[in-house]
Formats: sequence, structure tokens, C-alpha cells
Amino acid sequence: MKKFIVVSMALIFSVLSLSAQSGHELYIKVRASFQHDQERTGFVGEYFTVNGKGDIGAGFSYDFRHNINRRIERSDIFSATDWVFLNYSPDGKWQFRAGKIVADVGSIEYDAAAVDLYYTSEYWINSGGVFNFGVSAGYQWEKDLLRFQVMRSPASNWEDRLFSYNVGWYGKHGCWKPIYSLNLFGMKDGRYMGQVALGNLFSIGRADFYLDAVARSDVGNLRPFGSYTLVGEFKWNFSEKFDAFVRGTRDRNNGYAQDFFVFDGTSCNKMGGGLEFKPIPAVRLHAYYYKRWGDIAGKASDLDVFNIGVTWQINILKKK
Repeated sequence: MKKFIVVSMALIFSVLSLSAQSGHELYIKVRASFQHDQERTGFVGEYFTVNGKGDIGAGFSYDFRHNINRRIERSDIFSATDWVFLNYSPDGKWQFRAGKIVADVGSIEYDAAAVDLYYTSEYWINSGGVFNFGVSAGYQWEKDLLRFQVMRSPASNWEDRLFSYNVGWYGKHGCWKPIYSLNLFGMKDGRYMGQVALGNLFSIGRADFYLDAVARSDVGNLRPFGSYTLVGEFKWNFSEKFDAFVRGTRDRNNGYAQDFFVFDGTSCNKMGGGLEFKPIPAVRLHAYYYKRWGDIAGKASDLDVFNIGVTWQINILKKK
């Protein structure tokens, strides 16, 4: 409770100090739902985030996202903060970042804001550890961004000096928006888990379609399809206010015990779809259903989920 009060006061003072300045953005996003499945039925608050970014001057800027409804651990006071970093861009092309940053992982699902995802792959569910402290350097061309990162590994506990090395490519070429990456995650036994992630988003007229393919393996014992994740989604925008989507995921790990994203013994599938309606831009209503079947870490995971809820955004400051 004390930490919650401290964080809340810090945010209030931030708002007061920035309210008279331009070039800053601060907003709150909330999502709440009613969910029914075989394990639980009832109302639930899912997300309550504070998001901020802005220009400081002389090429410096900042960005952060903090989860008000997530517990702050005694061992990590940043555990409820997804990212908070300082960015420096001397010419609008080179970008240098330091702080708690978002690892570049090449998938559209991973790149999306969590509050905009209703059900996800098992890989996404276990990917929180890739939000970590580190530095990055990137270069922005007209249609492409290439970035290199050095970060604490998701397997690190600070004392063991484990690092991750990521190379990410973000492109925008007509209707095709690729997000690709090559990742090396340091492991406690001195090995590295290698990952190749290929995310492809296509936007054609009112249709958006994306397909992610992520493969993981021990670098010293390559098994390209020993552990992998596939995600596909098709969305049709009937209008600015109404759209519908279908979505499927597939996670598989057959014998790679060190994988901390998709656990060994997992063969899990999810398939479903839903509707979204925005009466105004700041309010979104949703309803979706999906079926999960297969095993997670060797245990049966069959589930049918129905969810209906609302997401809203409260703009405190708008960047000018």
C-alpha cells in the first residue's frame, strides 16, 4: 500500500509539473470484463495502466508505462513498470535508449499493447521477463528501423551477469509491415537460447491480417522446430466504430527443457473470434469467445472462454 501511495503521488506531481508544458502526453487506460469459463465466472479488472511520453529538449525524450494494478515486488521496485527509458536522437535517424526497455522480438502479437489483446499465445503469456534494463542503438531510414540491444537476460537475477542480445528490424513497405528479430538469451548454465521471430502484418483496404512465427532452440544443439509458436489473426473493419476478428495460436515444445517461454511438454492450441465496437474513440466495447485444447507443460488445458467487457482511455495531457 505504501508503494502504491508513493507511485500515485509521483504521478500526480508529474502531471502538475508537466501541465504547463507542451510536447508531453499522459493518459490512463483501463479494461474490465465479465468472463465465464470452466475455472471461473465473474467480473474482473484486467488492466489499469499509466502511459506517458514526451520531449525533454536537445534530442532527448522519455517514455514509460506503469501498471497500477500490479504488485511492486520488494526485490524489484520496477516490477510493475513495463518500461521507462530515456531516448536520445541527435538527428531524427539515430536512436539511443537506456533504462528499462522493451526487447525487440519479431512478432506482431508481442509488439501490440497488452490492453488491446484479448487472448494470446502461451509464448506471450510468459514473455514478461524480456522487459528489462539495458541499452539500445538504432537507425531509422525512411521505411525501415534497424536496432541492436544489450539487456539483462530474462533468466538473470542480477548477480549472475546474464545478458540478452537482440537485433530487430521494423519495416513499412506498402501494405506489408514486417517485424523480424534475432535474439540470444543468456542462460544460467552458460548456454544461450536462440530465437528467430518473424512477424508479418498486411493491411489491405478494410482487412488486417498478420502471421507470426517464432522458433526457439539451444544455440549449442540446434533444433529449429523443437519449440515454436505460431499466431494468426484476421480482422475486418466494417467501419471506424465496428470490426470483427478471428484468431488462432499454436504453441509447441517437444523436449527443450530450458525454454522459459513455452514449457517442455506443451502442445497447446487456441481458436476463436470476437467483435469490437467504439461508440467514441476513447471507449471500446468487446465480446469474444475462444477454445483452448491440448497440453501445457504436460497437463491437459482444455478450456472454453467467453468474455464481454469495456476498455476506456482517460487523456490527462495530449502531446502538441
